[in-house]
Amino acid sequence: MVSMSDQSDTPSGLEADLQHWARALVAAEAAAAGAPPGTARARALLDAGRAKWHLDDLVGCVRFALAVLEDKHIDTPPELTVGALTLAAFTLLELGAAAQAQPLAHRALMLARTEALFDRLHLALSCAAAIAAINGDLERAEALHQEALARAGQASGIEPLQMALCNVLSSWILVLRQGDPARAEEVCRCSRRHVAQARFLKDDARLPPWRRMILQEHLGELLGLCGVQPEGETLLAQCLADPATRQDAVLAQSVATVLAEQLAGRGACAEALALLQAQAHFPEHRAHRGGFQRHLQALRTTGTCLRQLGRPAEAEAQAHRIADHLRLLDELRAEAIRALPPEFR
Repeated sequence: MVSMSDQSDTPSGLEADLQHWARALVAAEAAAAGAPPGTARARALLDAGRAKWHLDDLVGCVRFALAVLEDKHIDTPPELTVGALTLAAFTLLELGAAAQAQPLAHRALMLARTEALFDRLHLALSCAAAIAAINGDLERAEALHQEALARAGQASGIEPLQMALCNVLSSWILVLRQGDPARAEEVCRCSRRHVAQARFLKDDARLPPWRRMILQEHLGELLGLCGVQPEGETLLAQCLADPATRQDAVLAQSVATVLAEQLAGRGACAEALALLQAQAHFPEHRAHRGGFQRHLQALRTTGTCLRQLGRPAEAEAQAHRIADHLRLLDELRAEAIRALPPEFR
């Protein structure tokens, strides 16, 4: 659910996607092993961490990001350090370790400001804003998001603005999923300006199709959580039917999961369950493929549908799957936290 900045430029099927990032990981590890401390080694370590993210090895992602920070050298550009800090922070956020992500994000933002890294500042701002939001500081989150959007708007090309806006929407989605009614009302109110901007930007012809679909997915999910229907559901259905989404199995799986949740929310459980079974495949041998949080969302929506459809035995089996998934997530979160240096724990 976290928006990262280095998605593949060529949407593909699940197996092809895995092969692409597996090859990227091998190349990055070889480059890191053969390079002396400094720019080349830090860049290779960061590339390996990003590959680990796409391969859903989140603990490995954190470890490679930390290796960049540990491999200090006078020749290492500060932008690589900012990249490693934000990668580790976003990954910890995906694992549910927002408290541990906060000092990493804070250091990334301070470094980006100090070194005047204007091409990295919008990402550092978005990272700090997302963590502030999930930790309950909505006023600070909104201020940081506004600055991130302003910085991204000054960058060359339209992609930085799309990334910053996706990070705004995803951070509000994370807050809404915490289930606090008072905070939900505040988020839905303050997100209106971002929703209006997303409605406009998603139709910008300068965006690659897959970027437009990711933005539309975020918009549809946020609108659904804020009760803006049928617009949220319509946007998600359009996104799922778009060729750019159909060419990217991971994106299609994610969109189908969100759409199914909204269908189930209005009582269309048979339709939601059919959609999950047809589109949102999370094989048991790769239970986290496509994101731990999305998988958990799919499992929970499936369980809800089974209960509502009067299939208690299957619903009970689904409850065990959810419990197993939560245990795995707890174990990985703890392992990632143990990997952190003491000052970040």
